[in-house]
Amino acid sequence: MSTALADSGEYIGQSGHSYRIERVLQEEKFHPRRVCLATAGDRKFILKYIHTVNYEDLQEIYNRLRGDANHVRLVQDTIPEKSMFVFEYYTDHLLNLAQKDLPLKVKKKILKHALCGIAELHDQDIVHTDIKPVNVFIDWKGDRDGIVIDRVQLGDLEDAAHIPPGSHMIGKQVGNRMWRSPEAHAEGPVNKPSDIFSFALVVSLS
Repeated sequence: MSTALADSGEYIGQSGHSYRIERVLQEEKFHPRRVCLATAGDRKFILKYIHTVNYEDLQEIYNRLRGDANHVRLVQDTIPEKSMFVFEYYTDHLLNLAQKDLPLKVKKKILKHALCGIAELHDQDIVHTDIKPVNVFIDWKGDRDGIVIDRVQLGDLEDAAHIPPGSHMIGKQVGNRMWRSPEAHAEGPVNKPSDIFSFALVVSLS
């Protein structure tokens, strides 16, 4: 059982690892949300508060992906009594990196890995519903030859849904308004093609 050391800014996950909060990256009161940068030893992690209503459903989605997703950022640890998931830290995301003058081959590599992440979700009948550049996480470094991409993963599955074959998500305006599909704008039937539409927007603006 994981425990939290409330006054010290330190939490212990179910794995037994201790995570020390370094700083709060995002916090919203109206729609409860908290994202923190934390360290465990010499490694960085992201701790995300997940609303208790969604915690078990999201955990089930991650469990469906475990072992079958190399291009999706999965949960590394959990802190159930704080309704928190622990993720690996990435240095950047596509929205920031796209501001640089990236060579075409680098863009293609990033987008290919992101598309592989979508395919891994869809293979498990999981629809992301919130495909956008800030949800494409990237580790990279610069050298004399330019930018070298170390790894790319698709993340932030808080709005993802398992949609069995023959079913649709209806009546929800899911996703970011800049990147959502027409059917998501209209609260119509959302499914795997909705993710592909959003991904096409990401490609066109990358």
